[in-house]
Amino acid sequence: MADAAGWLELHPATLQHVRHPAVFGLGDASGTANAKTAAAVRKQVPVVAENLLASLDDRPMAAAYLGYGACPSTVERGRVVLAEFGYGGQLQPTFPT
Repeated sequence: MADAAGWLELHPATLQHVRHPAVFGLGDASGTANAKTAAAVRKQVPVVAENLLASLDDRPMAAAYLGYGACPSTVERGRVVLAEFGYGGQLQPTFPT
């Protein structure tokens, strides 16, 4: 189930295990190249839910996780900047600027 480093081996977009198609994963145990944050899980849950249901119904998996993660950084007292990014460091802002 795990790779040599101990992470769950998942397809980075579908979050389905690469060798065991009945297994999906998310969160801190996943072997995806994203930040292990609550923000990441918030985006992973709908992908796993939709793809799991598609798999059970023998439909193609259409949902894709793009590696979203977010890290808040305090820049001064009372002011925080939220860095939002995906796979490869690609910016994925969700808040209007």
